[in-house]
Amino acid sequence: MAPQITTMNELNIKLFSLLGSPELVHKWWFSPNKAFDNRTPKEVFVNDKDGPEKIENYINFFCSGDYS
Repeated sequence: MAPQITTMNELNIKLFSLLGSPELVHKWWFSPNKAFDNRTPKEVFVNDKDGPEKIENYINFFCSGDYS
């Protein structure tokens, strides 16, 4: 069975819970991010073969609250 691909809309729900506004969610998608070699999360999500998984894992890390 293939893994379920998370959509941007599903990720936006998590991002909104972390960032608190639609404007900040939009800014997050289109701002360079060191975690992705200064590419935007949108670039990674759209262009990398495993982009959706990379973005989902990154967001889930911050949703989990386990920063150790």
